[in-house]
Amino acid sequence: MGLLPFGELKAVVVQVVQSDYTEEVLERFIQHVLSVALSYLRKHGLQSPLQLEDRNKEWQDLALDIVAPLFMRNPAGEFVLFQRYFQRLGPPLEEMEEELVDSSLRRLVIQKTKQELSRMLRDYDTQTAKVRRNILLSIKNSPRVGMHEVQRAKFVFLLPSGEEDQTNGSNLPVMPYEVLRQQALSGIGPNDNSLKAVLNLLESVRAHPDYRDEVPLGDLIRAVRECFLRARGPLPPPPAPGQYQGLVSEEIERAKNEVLETISRKLRSSYLKKGKMTPAMEEAYYKAIREILDDWVEAGQARPFYQYLATYYRELSETEYRRKERKKFEYIVKTAQTHFRQKLEKVL
Repeated sequence: MGLLPFGELKAVVVQVVQSDYTEEVLERFIQHVLSVALSYLRKHGLQSPLQLEDRNKEWQDLALDIVAPLFMRNPAGEFVLFQRYFQRLGPPLEEMEEELVDSSLRRLVIQKTKQELSRMLRDYDTQTAKVRRNILLSIKNSPRVGMHEVQRAKFVFLLPSGEEDQTNGSNLPVMPYEVLRQQALSGIGPNDNSLKAVLNLLESVRAHPDYRDEVPLGDLIRAVRECFLRARGPLPPPPAPGQYQGLVSEEIERAKNEVLETISRKLRSSYLKKGKMTPAMEEAYYKAIREILDDWVEAGQARPFYQYLATYYRELSETEYRRKERKKFEYIVKTAQTHFRQKLEKVL
């Protein structure tokens, strides 16, 4: 199954919206909606900053997650979201042309897909979301950067001095992402802010003789993000098995306590005293980080970071963690692990 043939779609949509459907009709409708979302994901998903491999999901699973909320039913078995949507369009569904039903349904599904991709980006990749916000603000506020849209794809370019929104009109191809990525890695410095990174990258794009002087916004964000994450470095990897075998437990414990004392001072001075953290949360941070270091030196990270923190702060939901605590907590964990590794290697 897949997209419904033209000429059959309207009849199926009418039956579903009016709750006069069989299981076979509903299955065909679900497959049609799923195919629309899947087509959009395959075309635009990899151009967005959200990378599918980071979520360990197949395209089909991701599409199912996205369209599932559209199929909420009330106790009477009515698909209320579809009913409200088509009622707001104006003419009765039975009187709509097939083309209007098709385009309206596509618009709804694509809008929902975009919303869910944006939500996943915020929830699962806060660093990318921050980079994206900073880049968009840089583009909006800089008189040197322009952006325009072609067939729903946004392109960014460097404005010529003294000119308004204008590109070179070249027939050259758009710079492939891998080429753009190499330009970014060689042209963006570790201390560059978002605006400087964008300007440096667009300068190199404009100077390249083989490509147009504009790049897709999604590609620009991905390239800048990778440069920023490389500069900050990933979380330290866990020790190799037996790496610290020559250390006695007292030496490991001493190094861990020194790190935890440093972390405790930072929690008090930077968060607790400034009212950015409650005493209960500060205590939960300390205990969770201690447990993380214990697991890390023995067998690597054993659980997701949220579960460590929620063990000592049981009121914390996973949604609240992602929204308020994740960025702060994982930064402190990374700092603790880095210092802990340095101390253990120094003892060795």
